Amino acid sequence: MTSLELDKEEIEEAKSKFDMIAYGGENIMPLFQNLRKIREDLIHEGIQQGIQQGIEQGLQKGMAEGFLKGIEKQRIETAEKMIAKGYSDDEIEELTGLSREKIKELRAKYKN
Repeated sequence: MTSLELDKEEIEEAKSKFDMIAYGGENIMPLFQNLRKIREDLIHEGIQQGIQQGIEQGLQKGMAEGFLKGIEKQRIETAEKMIAKGYSDDEIEELTGLSREKIKELRAKYKN
């Protein structure tokens, strides 16, 4: 049972308090205070769950982006080594998967 579910005892207690209100019970303020507390607890729990999900999603996204940046960095480093060894743009493109434009950019950088 999650903390959002009520057990039989809690349901019966709520019914009893409802009956007191419906039939002119005098203890209405404690009931409303109890309901307010339950509402606040549920809201707080929902916020905490939302924060936790956000953190988990952020970590997953960050790790994925970092991994992709690492792969791209390795491809560029490989292309730079290939340029230094005299490989053609076709060979570099085929072996690294980099675009022609990126290879030309790296060649221009290498010449300087």
